[in-house]
Amino acid sequence: MQYPVNNPRDTVAGLLITLSPDGADYFMATHQPAKAYYSRDNASGRHTTVGGGIEDGETPLQAMRRELEEEYGKNFAGNCRIDELSAVKPTIRQSISGDWKRYHSLLIILQANVEPEVDPEEVVPYSFTWHPGDLVESPTGVIHLPQYKRHLMDTALAAAKELRPDLFARAKTG
Repeated sequence: MQYPVNNPRDTVAGLLITLSPDGADYFMATHQPAKAYYSRDNASGRHTTVGGGIEDGETPLQAMRRELEEEYGKNFAGNCRIDELSAVKPTIRQSISGDWKRYHSLLIILQANVEPEVDPEEVVPYSFTWHPGDLVESPTGVIHLPQYKRHLMDTALAAAKELRPDLFARAKTG
């Protein structure tokens, strides 16, 4: 099946995780987007993951680094390692706006105990949240994400576990 791609920009979608100090669990970050474009999601309390459009000349890794800096600040972004989930081919999904887009999934690992300095034009203040791994993997979808983001998160998490078993070997699997 061939899908129309109305928006020519590819998009990066990040799975931002951190491990507990003992490595026994992992946590995934979400936030509420501040852009008026997503106002219906904000009213419903929906969250999203870090990400955005790939600019001309950027690789998915460069775009994710830029998006991390824009949404969570340079100090936070500087303490993150980004792994491209190369086993995951770009996923073509319909976004909340109705456009068909190609999403590149990336795994982002926060490597230090730092707080984000959110840009209120990008992220609703105080909406940045860490979710325990067992809730992330819950089949009931406890985290309130738009359906397309939930699919991307589930796909990225499966790829991350396959490509980086060292990160998840000690973590509970829910």
